[in-house]
Amino acid sequence: MSRFNTSINLITLVFLSTLWGPEANAEKRRFIVRTKDTLSEISTAIYGTKKYTEDIGRWSNLENLDQIEVGQILYYFVPPDSEKASAPKSEPLKRQPKKIQILKYQEVQKKFEKEFRKTEEFTFDRRFDRGRFNFEKKKYSDALVELEKALTLKPKNIATRILWFRTLKKLGRNDEADLAKTTILKDNPKLGALKIFADDNTD
Repeated sequence: MSRFNTSINLITLVFLSTLWGPEANAEKRRFIVRTKDTLSEISTAIYGTKKYTEDIGRWSNLENLDQIEVGQILYYFVPPDSEKASAPKSEPLKRQPKKIQILKYQEVQKKFEKEFRKTEEFTFDRRFDRGRFNFEKKKYSDALVELEKALTLKPKNIATRILWFRTLKKLGRNDEADLAKTTILKDNPKLGALKIFADDNTD
């Protein structure tokens, strides 16, 4: 009789588990998503079947079963003291999301620096062209403003420094022009042979 009762109880438990799923009177655990994981693969790894894919999504409050991210925490249920249904134990995973985040940050930073250099190059060219245009139009004060802005972007650009020197001379700011000439020739001694430096002819 006791064996009969035991068989009835087992049948009842199996029947109830098919109705209510693994969360019925079960322990809630968590699973950290790894690279290339999918919800169906996680279900198979934990339960040995894909049929709990939607359940894991529901327990984890997912809006889209096809969108899970590395490092995301999902939840699943296993019967008490169960060894059969458990998260697969492989290499340590907790540090992986952090590593991926660092790589993503580095990629974003490189992209930002690349775009910034493009912007900086564009801005410099625009400032220099405006400075040269104003110099040719004899608008020396306006030219000086643009050239000094260009020099803040590329302080060592020799063409900008020479035009800056010539503009200072045109404005009669000779002390500043002499200082500019000294620094230019110190960095580029061979330029001393240029006529604009030999006799300070700024035409």
